Parts: sequence; C-alpha cells; structure tokens
Amino acid sequence: MFQVNLPIFIEEAFVKTREWTKDAPAVAHLITGPLMFVGLKGPYEIESAIGSMKHMEKSFLYKFLNRWLGEGLLTSTGLKWQKRRKMLTPAFHFTILQQFVSTFNKEVKRFVDEIETGNLNKPTNIVPFVSNFSLATIAETSMGSSEFMHTQESIDYKNAVSRISDVFYLRFSKPWTWIQPIFDLSSLRKIERQSLETLHQFTNFIIEKRSENFKTFDENLDDMCIRKKLPLLDMLINAKIKHGTINNDEIREEVDTFMFEGHDTTAMCLTYTTMLLACHKDIQEEVYQEIIHVLGPNLAQEPSHEDFTQMCLLDRCIKESLRLYPPVPTISRYTSEDINTKFGVIPEGVELLIHLYDLHRNPKFWPNPDVFDPSRHLPENCIGRHPFAYIPFSAGPRNCIGQKYAMLEIKAFFCGVLRKFRLEPVDTPDTLVMTQDVMLRSQNGVKVNFVLRN
Repeated sequence: MFQVNLPIFIEEAFVKTREWTKDAPAVAHLITGPLMFVGLKGPYEIESAIGSMKHMEKSFLYKFLNRWLGEGLLTSTGLKWQKRRKMLTPAFHFTILQQFVSTFNKEVKRFVDEIETGNLNKPTNIVPFVSNFSLATIAETSMGSSEFMHTQESIDYKNAVSRISDVFYLRFSKPWTWIQPIFDLSSLRKIERQSLETLHQFTNFIIEKRSENFKTFDENLDDMCIRKKLPLLDMLINAKIKHGTINNDEIREEVDTFMFEGHDTTAMCLTYTTMLLACHKDIQEEVYQEIIHVLGPNLAQEPSHEDFTQMCLLDRCIKESLRLYPPVPTISRYTSEDINTKFGVIPEGVELLIHLYDLHRNPKFWPNPDVFDPSRHLPENCIGRHPFAYIPFSAGPRNCIGQKYAMLEIKAFFCGVLRKFRLEPVDTPDTLVMTQDVMLRSQNGVKVNFVLRN
C-alpha cells in the first residue's frame, strides 16, 4: 500500500490532500498523529466499504460532532440508527415531496426579489444568499415554519454552523485534541461552547414553538400524519406524544441534524452550480430554453413536480456540478471485519477515509475529469460505469435520506433564477481557493453577476 504521513495543517489541507491523492493508488495508508487511516478513492474498494450492512459504523471522527448533533441519523449506529432511519423515511415519501414544491417556489421568489432589489450587474458573493434560501426551505418544509428564518437569529445560527464546522476540522488536524480532556482545556472548546449555545437555542425555539400547536389538536395525530402529510418535526413530536418512541433530546438531535445537513449541503451545491452555469453560457442558454419549453414564457407560471421531471438537461447539470464539487468531499467508516482488495487486506478495526472529490475526478472513469460536461450523465454514457464511481449522496444503506428532496429544491431554484436572470462569470474554477471543514467551500466565497433578462 502507498503510505503518506499527513502533516498537521489546516490552511492548505485541501490542496495538500489533492496533491498526495493524485498519485496514490485506490487504497493508501494515511498516518495522522498516533493513528493510521486508510484512504479509499477507487469505486471497487469503496463499494466493499459502504455497499452493504457490514461496515455501518461511522469513523470516530464523527464523535467530534456529538455535542452538537448527539446521536441523530448522521452519527448514530446499530439498532438505534436502523429504528431512526425507519421512523424518518416516510417524511421523504414521493407524495410529501410533491407538496413541498410550492414552498420552494415561494422561497425562490424571495431570493429573486432580494437579488433584483440591490444586487444586479455587479460581482455578488452568492453564498450568503443561497444559504438564506436553503435554510428557509428546510425550516418550512421539515420544521413547519420559516417565519424566523430571515432574522438576526438565523444569521447567528449560520455563523455558529460555520464556526463549529471549523472546530471539527481543526480537531482532525490536531491529534492531541482528540483526547477529550485536552480538547476541553483548549481555545477550540470555548468556540465550540459558544457555538453550541447559539445552535441549541435556535433549534430548541423551533421545537418549542411547533410543540405548542399540538396542544390544540383534537383529532387523532396518527391520522393527521397520514392524511395531512405533516412536516418531519411534527412526525417526531407525534412519535413522542402518541408512542413514546422518542424523547425531547432525541427530537433535538434530529432537528439539529436536518437543519445542518439540509441547508449547508444544498447551499454549497447551489453555489457551485450557479458558478458553473455562469462560466458555460452555451449550456446555461440550453437550460433556459428547456425551462421555457416546459413552463412557457409567463414568469408567473410556477413549476410543478411533474414539470421538473421533464427538465432532463437541468438534471444533468446538477449531477455534473455534484461530481465536480461534492458538498461533502470526504466520508468515513470504521471496519467491522477484514476487507479484501487487490491492494491487500484492510483489517478489522481501521478508520476509513473515502475521498469523493478524488473519486469523482478519477480519469479512469471520467475522461477529462476537470471539464464540466453534463452529457456524462446521459443514460447511454452511464452504461458500464461502476455504480460507485459517482456517489455525491454517499451510497449503500447509509446513503443520504434527503437526496430526492435536495434535487427537487435545486431544480426549483434554477427554474426561478434562470427565467429572471442571465448569469455572468466573475469567479471561475481556476480562481477559487478551495478549503474544507465538514463541507467543501471556497475560502473567499463565490461571486457571479446577475443580469436581468429582457
């Protein structure tokens, strides 16, 4: 196996990691402080690691998030994860996703109005705008209300998410902080404590406000959940009141998990897809024409779920953006038994790092891997491609529960934005300074120019 001593760094972590993974084989040792990780970037090896129920436990690194996310769907393991996944899956059923479209359209209009009001014809960092959009949509669709999403509290929440994500990655880069008593004496713990106070205060407010509604419900809550397709939070509250299968702390675990995963990952995808469409005006124009063909020229015509199914080019553009810029560039697992690979045996009890960014740019599966080419995702071009060569939402039993929700939200966003604006490039893939905490981010944001269509 190829072996690399991973230095203690943070500022250049993304660049340094790309340098050594470029020449590393599909399986490589990474030595970080006292521990050895095994890095995977080949689809065959990745399938062995995450494609079955064998290696379901996340890496110990996820424990760095426990004070924030507890043991929610992202971080839990074993029977608890299985029960929680089964409980939450109905919240993302097709019939429920359909009724979210009106909320997506409403928040897209708010985004468009915000851009049109004071951000036209000038370089605009879109990250805070798309973050507002995605946070509002996840709050209303999953938590039942977005009335407090455009307030100072929501700004504080997003800043706290950013700070605690930095703490997570800094802990990874400083192995001595893996020892909890040492971390608790560090300056990072102070940042974490302050951030957690903001994060938990925000989500507790959401839960308390929503729980008050249940005091006035006279009809059977189970029937309401089935007939009215209540938001995810209402389903959790119902499970607590009617069945006692979840308590207040566990509800907060899931609310924290979905507020984080449902807003930050989508915001990053919206950011990079917007930039890529701005940089490829010919493709942007084709997507615009596709949208007009489906919806017609009347801007007041809101898209439906059925309309989105006809926007095949838009779908391919989003998938290609997720290939080039997977919002979560690295995932991890803990091996529960030996894994046999052509590079040797990965033993039981090893921490795995799975590099989606490098997997998605592997020239063996993606010719000219750095080129934005949506045609890669045409059905005829997917034939013969290893199914684990493209996994922006992870894969296997622990894949992203909200991936269909995310794709629907992203399509709604671009339907609204591209009908109103032409996107002109400011930042390009070559000008971005990439970094990562939990997410793949651009250090200086991502700027584009919004120009009104005639």
